[in-house]
Formats: sequence, structure tokens, C-alpha cells
Amino acid sequence: IEELNVATALWLRDHVPPGETVAARDAGASRYFGGHKVFDIVGLNHHGFLHRQPQAMAELARISLVVGFPSQIPRISSSADWLPVHRTATQNLTICRCPQSEMVAYRRNLASR
Repeated sequence: IEELNVATALWLRDHVPPGETVAARDAGASRYFGGHKVFDIVGLNHHGFLHRQPQAMAELARISLVVGFPSQIPRISSSADWLPVHRTATQNLTICRCPQSEMVAYRRNLASR
């Protein structure tokens, strides 16, 4: 957790302007250590998004930074509309050998709009 989630959150703290909302699959570390408002794209902390309410979907459309495991956000990680701006990786996973050894921050590619 420290090598991926916390390290990514500290990068957010140091490189993302104050007041910018960040969309994240890990709303805990990103919010606590990163110091930014976090839009929880899992939906556990944002029931409007969980239920795909129009207001929540419009809020998400305004966000320009998304953080997560590439395997869990495939539409973003494989899209030309989003550019990777930071990567944090570890080789020390002990729970499983799953595609969660790298966390990536993606910035919306304004040139593609």
C-alpha cells in the first residue's frame, strides 16, 4: 500500500494544483495523503456515480486527472484521450500476482478534444 497507493498520493500532493479534483479507484490514500478532493470512480463513496446519475456523470466529465491500476480502468489506459503523466510500480506484492503492480496517473489530453 505504501509503495503504490501512498507514493502515488504523495505525487498528487506535490504535482497537482490545490483545489483540483482527482478521479481515483483508491479514494482513501489519494484523499488522505494527496490532500485533494477525490471523485471515487468505484462508487463506494459516491453513490451518485455508482447509480450513474446525470449530475455525477457530468461532474466526472469535468475531471482532467484519473489515477488507478491500468487493468481496472481500461477505457482510460488505452485511450488517446488520456496521457500517462506519472507511474508508480512495485515488485513486492505478497497477496497475489495480479495486474496491480503499477498505479498510473492519467491527464486528459486536451489536444484530442
